[in-house]
Amino acid sequence: MVTDILPEIVGPRFEVRYMNNKRNGTFSRYRGQLATAAVLLPLSSLAQDTMLEEILVTAEKRGAVSIMDSSFAISAISGASIEMQGLTRTSDILSQVPGVSPASANENITTIQIRGVSALVGDSTVGYYLDDLPYTQVGQTFVPELNPFDLARVEVLRGPQGTLYGASSQGGTVRIITNDPVMNEFSGKLDLGYSTTDGGGDSYQAQGALNIPIVDDLLAARVVASKVDREGFIDLPLTGEDDYNGFESETYRAKVLFTPTERLSIKGSWWHNTNEGGRMEATEDYEFFPVFAVFDPVTFAPVGVQPVTAAELESSTEFDLASLTVQYDFDAFSLYSSSSWIDASQDLQLNVYGVPLDLPLENESFSQELRLSSTTDSAVSWTVGAFYLDMEQDQGLNSGFVLDGIGAIISPASQTALISEQWALFGEVEYQFSHTLSVLIGARYFEDERSAEDLLPSITDPLDLFGIPSKRSENFSKSTARINISWTPADDALYYLNIAQGFRSGAANAGTSLLTGALSGIPIDPFADEEDLISYEVGGKITLAESGWAIEAAAYYLDWQDVITLLGVISPITNTPINFSENAGDVEGIGAEINLVYQGSEGLMLQFGGNVNQTEYQQDLPGAGIESGDQVAFAPEVTWSASASYNWDIGSSGLRGMAFFAAQHVDERADYALGFPTVSSESVTLAQARIGVQGQGWTLYLTGENLFDEDAGVTNLATNANAGIPMTRARPRTFGLNLQLGF
Repeated sequence: MVTDILPEIVGPRFEVRYMNNKRNGTFSRYRGQLATAAVLLPLSSLAQDTMLEEILVTAEKRGAVSIMDSSFAISAISGASIEMQGLTRTSDILSQVPGVSPASANENITTIQIRGVSALVGDSTVGYYLDDLPYTQVGQTFVPELNPFDLARVEVLRGPQGTLYGASSQGGTVRIITNDPVMNEFSGKLDLGYSTTDGGGDSYQAQGALNIPIVDDLLAARVVASKVDREGFIDLPLTGEDDYNGFESETYRAKVLFTPTERLSIKGSWWHNTNEGGRMEATEDYEFFPVFAVFDPVTFAPVGVQPVTAAELESSTEFDLASLTVQYDFDAFSLYSSSSWIDASQDLQLNVYGVPLDLPLENESFSQELRLSSTTDSAVSWTVGAFYLDMEQDQGLNSGFVLDGIGAIISPASQTALISEQWALFGEVEYQFSHTLSVLIGARYFEDERSAEDLLPSITDPLDLFGIPSKRSENFSKSTARINISWTPADDALYYLNIAQGFRSGAANAGTSLLTGALSGIPIDPFADEEDLISYEVGGKITLAESGWAIEAAAYYLDWQDVITLLGVISPITNTPINFSENAGDVEGIGAEINLVYQGSEGLMLQFGGNVNQTEYQQDLPGAGIESGDQVAFAPEVTWSASASYNWDIGSSGLRGMAFFAAQHVDERADYALGFPTVSSESVTLAQARIGVQGQGWTLYLTGENLFDEDAGVTNLATNANAGIPMTRARPRTFGLNLQLGF
């Protein structure tokens, strides 16, 4: 049984307190906070006579705030729920959130769209934070897949977050927040898993976390290690290699917390991650037939084809992250400093287009944020801060040919250094006019100095002949604002109006595009301009205490201008496409979201969340294969997720039974390209379930993924489809066992 008040769990800055509901016998309003937040706690951690009293998140950068008191659309998924569900990829977590749709070509990286705001060129349209570290890469729309073991939670802020989170938060922001060390407590947990995939191989996982007190009330550490080995499920008939697209991930993490005084806390953390795996394109029979064209070494005439092997389809990502945060609490405000470093690399094998292609990338960045936030309980609350980011990325493209009797001849085709130096000032102030009405106003001023420099003489020398500098620079600046009005007519209801701006810096065009354009007499700008998005949103959060229901709903309109689009023109000299980034046209979007939770019966929790949107181009864009009224690339019109959890006592044995079922649906997603017909992914619904038994310090689950074995084509690219490359496929039906131990 649970005592009247249990200790806080999950870590500092995210509090979940359990309280005995026998004190008043009522359905607490804070159960509605759980529902509204879409926080799926494992019911195995709740005794039958308990309720969730309070859930706090830190997305507003003014300390810990109840989600029910957050007057904008935010979801939070607890680390305990992530582990209960056995999730090992961040994209699996995000697919549970209304309006969020990740897409992956392999298991190393993923792109994220929120509320129909997505991009295939330029920076990501979604902010991606690991703790307070902004994981951004110049000109890259994708982010790394992470193993989410031992997290405090994942917060997803839907809608533009240009004020607090800056550039590339047009669609929203994802915050992956790790557990802090706990003082004076030696504890640990171990998670072991085995699974087998229909038509594929066996998979394993082993991961653990250890909380280590070093000096009582002064110093503690937390270390995490994990290894996930998933066997493949796609065959290469031309080479005779089966289940070639296996995936391996290793993660090591350490965090140290030092609290020399009650007012001062210092945290240092380090995070290392490596991912390696093959691609996921396949036919409906889970087969892939990539080949290299083979050329005569003398005449260079095509003489046949050569199968691509599994080793030539493997990609990898690796990163080291480090951060240092310092917080000092004064009497009336808090001073917070966050310093972060990234050293990342990736090697993407693109050997599916008939010739050897390889995309290596190296990224280094440093970021610093400094902010002050009010802490007094008064009518006025505020946050002001400054942000700095220095990021450098070396991006290459290696390509070549396979010559008969010789083999592959590969050399660098391009090498570019991309640099972004950013700084920003931001602030928000909220005034509580009365017990029921408050108004928040926020603003941010941002500057970004970007440069792109070609490094290969084979490109720089011809550029010089046309008077095009090999190093090109552009300054981008933007002021954004946010206004939010919230009304709480009762303790169990909140309504809000939120108007917010988001923005994205312009994208650099490659030197090869500039050179081909100059040769063809087609001028191409070195950089596309920045783009701007403004969102108008109304929403509400209601708890129906007596019936056990909680409801969150929102409706929004998006005005997205000067959209950075990948265009193409046919060169009259080479008769081949020249691809480049340009601000082409506007997008308008309208959508609605809903999230429902029922928790009125003992041990039972039901959840449903969904999003419907029409985010459409407003002009014909022939250079991109887009017509007015087309849905934005990779933005599904409908997404939804549903889940059911139930737990019960198994007689008088002291054991508890647990059952969990969930399903996620993503509608078709279109893609466009010059000269190619529009292609779409398939409409996909994937279901998973877990049933388990919990004893003292252990839990054993029987698990199932893709229960109905849906042959799901989840991602399709126009250029791939028209080159004969099949869609990306979801993993077939998979069953397994998962043992979780804790002390």
